Amino acid sequence: MSERKPVLLLAFANDQQESARYLRGLAQELRGIRQALTPARQAGAIEIVERANASLGDIIDVFQDPEYQGRIQGFHYGGHADSYQLLLESESGGVQIANSEGFSQFLANQQGLQFVFLNGCSTRDQAMDLRAAGIPTVIATSDVINDDIARRIAVRFYKGLGGYASLAKSFVDATSEILTITGANNYRSLYFEEVDNPPQSHPWQIYPDPPHDWRLKIAGQPQTLQIEDIKIGKYAHVLCNRYRQNDEFVSSHIQSLGGQPHVYIIHGHRDEKHESLITRFSYEHIGTKEQYLRPVEIKNWPFKGDVETLLKVRLAEHFDSMNHVQKSVEAISAAEILRQTAHSGREAIILQHNIPAEYWNKGTADLIRWYIGDFWKIRSPQPESPQFVIFLNVMYSGDVKEGNLVSKLFSKSYYKSKIVKEIQAIADEFVGYTTLLTELNRVRRTHVEDWLIETNLAELDDFAVLPDSIFGSGNGKNESLTMARVELKLKEAVNHLRQQYVLR
Repeated sequence: MSERKPVLLLAFANDQQESARYLRGLAQELRGIRQALTPARQAGAIEIVERANASLGDIIDVFQDPEYQGRIQGFHYGGHADSYQLLLESESGGVQIANSEGFSQFLANQQGLQFVFLNGCSTRDQAMDLRAAGIPTVIATSDVINDDIARRIAVRFYKGLGGYASLAKSFVDATSEILTITGANNYRSLYFEEVDNPPQSHPWQIYPDPPHDWRLKIAGQPQTLQIEDIKIGKYAHVLCNRYRQNDEFVSSHIQSLGGQPHVYIIHGHRDEKHESLITRFSYEHIGTKEQYLRPVEIKNWPFKGDVETLLKVRLAEHFDSMNHVQKSVEAISAAEILRQTAHSGREAIILQHNIPAEYWNKGTADLIRWYIGDFWKIRSPQPESPQFVIFLNVMYSGDVKEGNLVSKLFSKSYYKSKIVKEIQAIADEFVGYTTLLTELNRVRRTHVEDWLIETNLAELDDFAVLPDSIFGSGNGKNESLTMARVELKLKEAVNHLRQQYVLR
């Protein structure tokens, strides 16, 4: 009997009768996925079953084969589709329709199936049917898609899975690569060329978002890791999480180099370690290895009095400490700051503003609008000027106390939802140079496991048991924890490793 390793079923169907509808990228998609998963297959982590020119009977036969029953954990379909059906091939070479309602129920009855990837046109409604039927995770499309982009998305996604990344990270990596190639705002190229007025959004979506935690398990015993091969930097403990926010930052940052400073709005509970996220961005994407940036921090956002004057005073104080700008509220302006810092030799300057939610009031959003839209409105910065990156950290608190009478009359969730609506409106108003990042939430075990694999620490015994030491095991395990608590444990583990060995 075959080893009970997970199986991925790849099914492809084309239009063999109408040349105009023949998808030339399907064969390349199949080869690309096969190649992407080859290392994991050779390691014994997965088995691949392929059905090109698939009919409905071909697909059902694989699910019913005693060799594969209960082992098919992923089903991928590439070919023509719409909101209600997959267009498979008949035995005679014609088109065979698989209606969504019946096929969704069939897939839901297959034990062990973890995800379905419908890589055809306009399959979002089918994704809803599959989710309602009980499929844990579905990847689908909202409209008629570009054939070549469909191939690229699929291959990159399975390269992620083949590298033991989670469904969430594999999907974000795939969609981010496409936007990096085409341009963050060039959604037109993702859709079929004949689509009129395509929406300004990515047609590929994952349901639910974030998806359930699933990944391939590394087969066999881990190889012995040589200590000198470990690459772990000073800020390793802050790189373990926030993959979605990191991808959002990278996508926006590539498009915002030069010109007006880019503003990133970070929001979440204060225990989710906003500063760790900023450190990650700075370490990985903004600074250089030789010169890690020293952030210019304005810790407390003004919340009463003449807020514009207070904010200018804070800016004047901090730039005066750098000996670049005279300490004069009247002289402080974005143009003057850029002029005085043009030859500072710094690659970038980071401004961090903490905005406690308990002090949020009806004037806070207007202050942010003034700060983004008026104060930092620079049209022609000098080319020698450092890049300015501004972080606005909206920090929710667990305290019952709120900053004004209205907020006291409503529940905390209503107050938070009101803030979220206001910062979303700000990001929409200043689109192009203001990005609202996904809310920071608690850390899951898979985030730490991803980090261990990426930093090649998973093969060390002390780190292999780290997820259990942080989240617990058995009945005492936690589904998620605050970033503050997880980061403390990670930092302790990294420091202990450094005490044992000389590490980079």
